[in-house]
Amino acid sequence: MAYGMITKIKKDLPRKLKRKAMLNKTSIKSYDKNNKLTPAMILKLQEHSKHHTASHIRMMVRMMGSSTSFNQAHKETMKKMGK
Repeated sequence: MAYGMITKIKKDLPRKLKRKAMLNKTSIKSYDKNNKLTPAMILKLQEHSKHHTASHIRMMVRMMGSSTSFNQAHKETMKKMGK
């Protein structure tokens, strides 16, 4: 090896992480006791559940059922519970 030659060190990279499964529509509906969520809200929460825990989604459903917007419910839930 020549002086000053930079060698590349190949680091072991973690395998590609598996995607988290989405929650079912029925499980999201079961969190909504007053049946105030529209089908569009349920689909949005289902997509959102890929990135967050079930308890996060449950709290968002409760807040959205009491007439809070998706963004407001998400911000409050992130403050209180995190991901």
